[in-house]
Amino acid sequence: MATDPQFPIVLRMKPGGKILALLIGAAIFVAGVFMTGDEGTTSVPIFGYVSTSLVGYFMVVVGLAVALAVVNGIFTGLPSVTLDRDGLVYKPNLARERRIGWDEIAGISTYSERYGSGVSIGTRSGGVRKIPAVEGSADELRDLILRCAGAAVSPPPAGNRSGEEPG
Repeated sequence: MATDPQFPIVLRMKPGGKILALLIGAAIFVAGVFMTGDEGTTSVPIFGYVSTSLVGYFMVVVGLAVALAVVNGIFTGLPSVTLDRDGLVYKPNLARERRIGWDEIAGISTYSERYGSGVSIGTRSGGVRKIPAVEGSADELRDLILRCAGAAVSPPPAGNRSGEEPG
């Protein structure tokens, strides 16, 4: 069938978002470096007045962690979503990958949150997996997943029982 997807399909985040996150991490780091030399105090909710240099050291650590996570994502190509004949695999930047087989999907819907959108997949075991839309919109990702799930579970064309492309 001409409309069947060609597996595997790999979706990756565009570099623009990663570069923006890298700049934010660098800005937090630089602001923290400047604060480490300050002798004053800063009002911090819950903790009260804290040494500004202590807040600066915390910002240096957070900025460095964000920047290193983004650099890891730039060099490894993560996060990514891979759709193949067995199901989908979501590989986040710093967490373990999540695999969902086509036969495990009980329902799928889109979600939209403050910092991103994606699909929420209900599994037959009762769990819910959130997969962010790393490329395109959440609706496009939902439609692609539904199309791939239908193509993966349908039998191969009548003249080709092996499931491989003729050639």
